[in-house]
Amino acid sequence: MTGPVIYSVSDVSDSQAAALRRRFLEAVEKEEVRDHVHPQDIVRARTDDLWCKRFMAHGDLEIDKAFDFMMDSVKFRHEWQVNELTHDSVVTEFFERGTLSVHGRDRDGAALMIFHSCLHERTHGERFERVKQFLVYWVEKIER
Repeated sequence: MTGPVIYSVSDVSDSQAAALRRRFLEAVEKEEVRDHVHPQDIVRARTDDLWCKRFMAHGDLEIDKAFDFMMDSVKFRHEWQVNELTHDSVVTEFFERGTLSVHGRDRDGAALMIFHSCLHERTHGERFERVKQFLVYWVEKIER
């Protein structure tokens, strides 16, 4: 029995990435969509072939799935103000505690994010939102 096929960006053709880009840019022309997408993400879609190819690979080379993933992603990024996150905008205590660190790479070359569970504390409410913001900051930093 074979497992699911996992696609990489090398499996995505330039024409597939271009088709996804066109569909995304057509969608953000509508004002009701554009209001939920950060301008930097629109520029990134226009200029970053790799970004579009990653959505296509994640969507199993199906443009509808890739488009849905892309729209969900840019809406999340806008809602969470990911493009505005900086080291100074997240709670410095989280850096000092060392609950989360990035060190080394796996065999595929992806950065390893290490969560030190012994340092974890249960949180809720506003503090929990700040912890999630800290995690999003790290994921974005690794992505860059």
